[in-house]
Amino acid sequence: MLDDAERLESKSERWRRRIKKRRKKQYAKVVGFVLGHQPARIDPAANRPSLASAPRRRSAIEMIPENVAPMTCVATNAGDADGRPAIIGEGPQHLQKNKQQREFQFVFGSGDSDTGIGVCGWILTIICWLLVLVTMPFSFFICFKVVQEYERAVIFRLGRLLSGGAKGPGIFFILPCIETYTKVDLRTGVFDIPPQERIHDVWRTIDSKDVRLPVQLQRAMAAEAEASREARAKVIAAEGEFKASTALKEASMVIAESPAALQLRYLQERDESRLVHSFTNISYTVIRVVNLISGKENYREMNSLRLALIVVFIVVAVSSASGTEDSDPCCSFPCQNQGVCMSTSNHKDFTCDCTGLEYYGKTCDTPFWGRRLKNWLRPSLSTMHQLYTGWPWLWKIVNNVPFLHRAAMRYVYMSRGASIDSPPRFNSGHDYITTESHFNASYYARSLPPVPQHCPTPMGVAGHKELPDVNVLAERFFKRKRFIAEPHGTNILFAYYAQHFSHQFFRTDRARGAAFTKGNDGVDVSHIYGLDKATQDALRSFSQGKMKVRTTDDGQQFPPLLRDAPGVHMIYPPHTPQEERVALGHALFSMQPGLFVMSTIWLREHNRICDILRVEHPHWDDERLYQTAKLIVLAENLKITIEEYVQHLSQYKIKLTYEPELLRDQPAFQFSNRIHVEFAHLYHWHPMAPDAITVQNSTYTLEQMSFSTKAVTKHGLASFVEAIATQPAGALSHSNHGAMLLDQFKDVVLQGRQLRLQSFNNYRMLFGMPKYTSFMELTGGDVDMSRQLQLLYGHIDALEFYPGMLLEKSEASVTPFTMVNIGGPYAVKGMMANPISSPQYWKPSTFGGEVGFDIVKTTTIRQLFCRNMRPEECGHIGFHLPEEQQSVHGVASSRQDVHHHVPVLEPSPVANYATHPASDPSFSSKTFSPPAAGMTSTHYTTNYRPLTVDDLDFVDCQPPSASQWVSSRPALGHTNNYCRLREAHPI
Repeated sequence: MLDDAERLESKSERWRRRIKKRRKKQYAKVVGFVLGHQPARIDPAANRPSLASAPRRRSAIEMIPENVAPMTCVATNAGDADGRPAIIGEGPQHLQKNKQQREFQFVFGSGDSDTGIGVCGWILTIICWLLVLVTMPFSFFICFKVVQEYERAVIFRLGRLLSGGAKGPGIFFILPCIETYTKVDLRTGVFDIPPQERIHDVWRTIDSKDVRLPVQLQRAMAAEAEASREARAKVIAAEGEFKASTALKEASMVIAESPAALQLRYLQERDESRLVHSFTNISYTVIRVVNLISGKENYREMNSLRLALIVVFIVVAVSSASGTEDSDPCCSFPCQNQGVCMSTSNHKDFTCDCTGLEYYGKTCDTPFWGRRLKNWLRPSLSTMHQLYTGWPWLWKIVNNVPFLHRAAMRYVYMSRGASIDSPPRFNSGHDYITTESHFNASYYARSLPPVPQHCPTPMGVAGHKELPDVNVLAERFFKRKRFIAEPHGTNILFAYYAQHFSHQFFRTDRARGAAFTKGNDGVDVSHIYGLDKATQDALRSFSQGKMKVRTTDDGQQFPPLLRDAPGVHMIYPPHTPQEERVALGHALFSMQPGLFVMSTIWLREHNRICDILRVEHPHWDDERLYQTAKLIVLAENLKITIEEYVQHLSQYKIKLTYEPELLRDQPAFQFSNRIHVEFAHLYHWHPMAPDAITVQNSTYTLEQMSFSTKAVTKHGLASFVEAIATQPAGALSHSNHGAMLLDQFKDVVLQGRQLRLQSFNNYRMLFGMPKYTSFMELTGGDVDMSRQLQLLYGHIDALEFYPGMLLEKSEASVTPFTMVNIGGPYAVKGMMANPISSPQYWKPSTFGGEVGFDIVKTTTIRQLFCRNMRPEECGHIGFHLPEEQQSVHGVASSRQDVHHHVPVLEPSPVANYATHPASDPSFSSKTFSPPAAGMTSTHYTTNYRPLTVDDLDFVDCQPPSASQWVSSRPALGHTNNYCRLREAHPI
């Protein structure tokens, strides 16, 4: 037995020596192990790695015994799936290959993991791809994931690492069921180095420049300094009290000698107390009560004073009760998800009507299970915006696969249109639902009701009791200090197109108020043909379906003069010469030459279409040619606006197309639309207007171009079009309103206050965006601006609708994120709900056959201009700058300084207009006589139409004297120095 025990002991000893020897050989392979906040260390005594607690997280490797082979350690900035730093270890070359495979390695892109998934793995992968394709586009909601800028995603397929490296930042794609991912944080951690107790080098004289005291010492010193200051303050206060007490003692001795002096003091105290309304006569009453108690007053006066006190208490109680009743609990907007708030009779409680919603609860904030599932599956608006504006390779595939592109466009139409109430629920006349909201089309519709009256603050309960002064707001945040170019390459042609297009449905009735409109509810091309029948007839030639034109000596056709189109109402300053007054479809299109150019192009397009239709249908009369050409022009407006204007505005990578046939099998889409007042306010894009435009080396300021076509007539239409197509527009942001347009910003803000528009955050919630929690989040980290806004508004929930649109940080689109996600639904709903987009209208017979239908389907903004200009004049036409111009104007940077030299304008000579030759097929029965020889512009100044009462709604004019006019006319070149537009018009 003893021999057996000795043999077992010697055998176990041999095993221990063998294990110890094997562990020593493995030192070269052990690099480090990091778990949580405990660094891994190598314990030479125990010959094994051990965990040692540490007060902070580290990624350090302790010393390795000398008898261990040398090795190299590299620590990376990335980490493993749990956030631990990854370390690459390289041991000695003589280590065996099968042992090296067990070393710690950084595994991003370290091999092709797909080769090991096997046949079953490949079958599952193919099945998943088929599942994704079949369930598109719903599968996108599960397959697309997002990681932040400081994160990366590591993807595993069937448990094996996917080749290709880490994904991100941004959106990436995973296959459901078989792929998982883990986020890795790449942010660098900063740790404090503990103070050293020993000096390891030879001591030398040093110069301390930056001494940082420990936080505990700083707090102790601060507390000591504060206590010292408080002690000094108490001493000073005590000395003041001593001096005041001494003076009061002397005053009391003087008053005691004369009782009449005390009565005079009472009266003086009453006069002083009247300055504070809430405490009038309080001190006097208290003194009288003291006198009554002490027996110094008679009994009759005591009863009178008692009755007066009772009356005062009753009045105070009644006023407090009435103040409580005036407070509406709905002022805090407690109902969520479009629930309707109704306050009780005593204004002490409220109820939320959640009928028809997918939410329930006291405030309609709890979703049903179906809604909860939809919310879980549906990506947020920010995710969809990133998807639309990113991933160009994905959208390149979608745009080239017809059925995928049609499905994506149908989703865009339906999702955007569903955000707008149809029929509308509210208007500015009431803060609750009425029949007026639907049947009274003279009102703008509203997406949210007005802020209830008698609320504690203008925005309900948030913010200060008074909104900031509009002048302070404009000067501090929105006035242009320097021109900020639009960073996505937007040109001035885009701005003019936006202004020309939007004015057909934004027609505020200034005579009745900001809540009323004179326009129709949608795209009706009234900005080209006129709003009423009288204007339309005055602009028609009643020959071959065409509109009136005037032809210059070089054969160019332009809109007629105002004197040749009686019945057309235009806004011009009183001293504008007759030969400069043009008749257009909108009264305000006389403001800028760019609007005159857009009207000219559409007029030429209408007459060109009439010529085509007359050849196709020679038996049609004037009326049918006119009406059919008008339908074609309307459809061209919609196509260009959606496919090019909105495409550039949104910067979406999906190719937007105007395809009304996609909505034929969508019964949920309603072909009805109303213009909303929020849409009208949102569309005031005055920051896009530049300070000046240069045409053929001549620079015209915005003021010089007002109510003048000189920049077009002097240089030619082609030169002006080239200028506005190759010069940048301003960015839609704060601090970019020109001096001339700053008053328009003030008018918009004041109109919003008059209409009691709800806050910027409330509209974000309505359109599916989360509320901003601070001004810092709104401005993207602008500390100075956030601090000033906080002081002016008091709370982010008190920020007004229109200022909030422009104060928001820039995003991937031309407009800020909130503006594109609120304005987008209004625009898409308005254009796709147009009657021309309905199945009953969208067919070849509506447009005069396939010829007219082809004109609509093939029209682009470039073709529109080139078809109505001379071929040699058609250069770069589009809503973006040419590539070479983008670098010249510094479009890559969102801010730039632009210095313009403003020359003195010379008065233009009177144009000698010729009559239409009788042989011209576009000859109108109403010819225009040229001015007599020798006549100058002064002969026309006495024949202008006087301003009417309607003009006063738009213009403030102060006519100068004759001497002032003659002396200022050559230098000014226009009359706007004496006239100012009052209407807040969108650009």
